Amino acid sequence: MRNVALDLGSKGIAVSEVRDGKVIQRWKVDDLSGLEKIVGANSPMARVAFEACREAWHVHDWLKLRGHEPVVADTTRVRTEVGIGHHGRKTDRIDGDKLALALESGRLPRAHVLGISRREIREVLGTRASMVATRAEYVTVARGLARSRGVKLPPCQPVNFAVKVSSLQLEESIVKVMAPLLALIPQLDEAIRALDTRLDVMTQNMPEVRLLATAPGVGMITACAFIGVIDYPDRFSNGHHVASYLGLVPAEFSTGGGKQQRLGGITKHGNSYARSMLVEAAQIVLITGEEDDPLARWGRQVRQRRGQTVAAVAVARRLAGILWAMWHNNTPYNCHVVENSQLEGWEQQHRQRMDAAVERANRKFKRRSAGRAKPKGNVIPQQPSRRGSPRTRQSTTVAP
Repeated sequence: MRNVALDLGSKGIAVSEVRDGKVIQRWKVDDLSGLEKIVGANSPMARVAFEACREAWHVHDWLKLRGHEPVVADTTRVRTEVGIGHHGRKTDRIDGDKLALALESGRLPRAHVLGISRREIREVLGTRASMVATRAEYVTVARGLARSRGVKLPPCQPVNFAVKVSSLQLEESIVKVMAPLLALIPQLDEAIRALDTRLDVMTQNMPEVRLLATAPGVGMITACAFIGVIDYPDRFSNGHHVASYLGLVPAEFSTGGGKQQRLGGITKHGNSYARSMLVEAAQIVLITGEEDDPLARWGRQVRQRRGQTVAAVAVARRLAGILWAMWHNNTPYNCHVVENSQLEGWEQQHRQRMDAAVERANRKFKRRSAGRAKPKGNVIPQQPSRRGSPRTRQSTTVAP
């Protein structure tokens, strides 16, 4: 089978083909139509590698439709594992050659390709997130315009901002300067509601959305964001891997042989939108969670010690594992199960700490016994000091 790599760019596509560890041919085409003669329907079957990017899903489907094997490379690892960009040399030709050579040798890190339904959810969520951010910016600008004229508008949700402002008795000059924004905000509200309705229709045949929405603080948007990133739960072995995939675990800098563990802030790797939705859900759990819910109770204890921000991230990390377990086991949220799992996790950590402490004590006893043991075999006699010990050193006298 042929091994071909594509370096996709906005101004063209660089193509490289390798065989037996050597580049045998290179091309430069303007778009996908130029690839018909290289990896089209009538060309020999090939494995085609390219980096994950905006058009990666479209290129993946285009190649698969023509009978080839598309391979999407993980961009977070190609620099270290493939060597793209090393030594300050990065061009389309070099990137294509390195991708093709890594594909042939089996060193190319692969990225997960979402299914069609998950992609559609991601597209709708991306559009909705952009509209929500635009509405929030318009509201902030409108409030700033009012404050510049000495008027402080009362707080309210962005979805109710236009109605709230219209009910106030404001000066004509203030209303006039805010009129363009107040005319656009209701349009954004209507568009956001239309996208919510579309999501509701799209997820009618996805029972996992309703299943995950049984967790506290999780609604349709958070459930769709989680599903659109995870795709299916069997990709991960446990909830800790899910939290790491979403960038909710602390970074670690413990190299150098030291025994002290150095942890930093969360890595923030992975999908930022899904991570932010989980943090928002965690904020809701901390504020409105029931007293008998162990997740809310634990989060409030963390909040007392570390503050609201750290507690929200900690709850979001645990919530990601809970959502994965609910989806993997096909069970709704049950606070009693969460409490038992927390107890089991604490007992397991306690056992691990006890085992580590006993092991350290055993090593300490071995060192002490080794120090008291008599030496075996030939013993090298110890040479006396030149200056002698204080007791045997003879004082020198000077003759008068």
